[in-house]
Amino acid sequence: PYYKELASKFGQVYYGCCEPTNPIWDEYLSTLDNLRKVSVSPWADINFMADRLRDTKIIYSRKPSPNLVAYTGEFNEQEYRKHIRESVVAARGCNLEMICRDVYTLNGNIDKLTRAVEIINEEIITYWYK
Repeated sequence: PYYKELASKFGQVYYGCCEPTNPIWDEYLSTLDNLRKVSVSPWADINFMADRLRDTKIIYSRKPSPNLVAYTGEFNEQEYRKHIRESVVAARGCNLEMICRDVYTLNGNIDKLTRAVEIINEEIITYWYK
């Protein structure tokens, strides 16, 4: 009820950060009349959130796990690609955005982030419309 009261004072609102939003979707977040975006963090149930957001105007704001890009020395492209593909397939029919955040260190390899964005684009092109 506190979020609902606070959100009512604004136009459109974005909810979420890194906590999973699916446990509070049905009872709380879905009641925010002016909700425009909702975070789908690495800890959220991506399929649950996609089912709830599909065919709505609410943006499925997917945050891929930064651990796959930032915190390891080598970039495991195959693992990252799988992670992104799961997100793209789950979010079909939703208004999808991908936000790469919490990438604090690249272990001296800035090309990892460039490659991560390329992989996101490739997976969207390949799997979004199937």
